[in-house]
Amino acid sequence: MHLKRFLILATFAISLGFNIKVYANPTTITNLEKEKISIENQLKNYNSRKEILEKILKENEIIYKQKQKLLNKIDVNIKIAKEELSAEKNDLVAIGNKKYKLNTLNSYKKNIKEKLDNIDLNIKKNKDELVKIKQEIDILNNKKLQIENSILEEKEKEKERQEQLRRQASLRGRKTKVKLYKVSSRRGGYYNPATIASKYLGVPYVWGGETPNGFDCSGLVYYIYKQLGITLPRTASLQQKVGIEVSRNEANPGDLLFFGKVAHHVAIYAGNGYMIHAPQRGDVVKYQKVDWRKVSNIKRIIN
Repeated sequence: MHLKRFLILATFAISLGFNIKVYANPTTITNLEKEKISIENQLKNYNSRKEILEKILKENEIIYKQKQKLLNKIDVNIKIAKEELSAEKNDLVAIGNKKYKLNTLNSYKKNIKEKLDNIDLNIKKNKDELVKIKQEIDILNNKKLQIENSILEEKEKEKERQEQLRRQASLRGRKTKVKLYKVSSRRGGYYNPATIASKYLGVPYVWGGETPNGFDCSGLVYYIYKQLGITLPRTASLQQKVGIEVSRNEANPGDLLFFGKVAHHVAIYAGNGYMIHAPQRGDVVKYQKVDWRKVSNIKRIIN
């Protein structure tokens, strides 16, 4: 604005100069010269101020550039800070995930520990139960051993009793009229089936057996009579159809006792109310008192 006023005044001065030449008024010239000096002083002031302003402007431009550079650096730092912040945010997310995973694992660990504690408790209970079971097993084994020993003792007693019965039967046979069968062999002679059967006392019962390795009821009868040269049918029901039927009062040692209208069991009468037979699985050939109520009929085999 000052520069504009300066230009207006300069133009006005020049115009006055032209007027001075035309009119040549001394007073007017003096005034104009004063005005000129005033304007020149103003110009000088303005130029001085201009120089100052230009200097300030230059300094400001330098400062601006410095600030701009600083601003650019700040922008770079802000960008880096943003990137770091973004990375930190990602890290925070990762940390959050890790914390969640850690919490999950701790919870899982707690559950596992509880299960382990329960398992440990069950193991302890099972061990205690196992100790009790072992004690029970030991008790049962001891009882089993005692029973087995008792069985052995009873078997020995039974064996002795059977031997005693055999001796008694042998003595009874001397006083009893016994039918004898002639044996076809090199030594020859006469024998009773009950006497021969007594030799096989203690042989185990074997279903279908007909040898001294094991007999069933009809197999024993078949084997005894085979030694006397008489071949009988193999089963009790068929043996029941052979021979002559006799009464209980007529029964002699060697006669066959049948059990069941269609015989399911057969024994050899030994005299004086006793018989020799192979009773059942788990038993042996033995003497036993006859239960006449169960005897269906009595047969005598004729040579």
